[in-house]
Amino acid sequence: MACVHGTVRFQYDAVNDIHFAYPNWYIETEDDCRTWHGQFVAYLGRLDYQVDMVIVLDDFRIGPKIGSIWGKYRSAWVGKYLRYSVRVHANARVSTFNATSAALHGGGHEEAPDVATAIEHIRARRKMGASGGAP
Repeated sequence: MACVHGTVRFQYDAVNDIHFAYPNWYIETEDDCRTWHGQFVAYLGRLDYQVDMVIVLDDFRIGPKIGSIWGKYRSAWVGKYLRYSVRVHANARVSTFNATSAALHGGGHEEAPDVATAIEHIRARRKMGASGGAP
């Protein structure tokens, strides 16, 4: 049986200056982690600044045994390419692995119940950062 990898669809909202990622993945192996990581790096690496991103996780799942490995890959691209980021619709396992990864390796872990709230969260973080408050 051939190996089938997931995909990540990216979209840019110029009005809000926010990038969106829609990963369609079930991460089970380190090879999955590398490929998933590479998809984000291919998109974000062409930009010359850290971006703000909403990550919509409707179609994203992580296997029960890969979370710690996935977390290292996640933190690598989040820390390098993102300024503010918010996740939407994470299931319990993804949410737990995401928060654990952020605590151990760095990178954002904020979540919102929907895209509109995620956008407002990023706007608030920008405003706080611009006023000298903690980002």
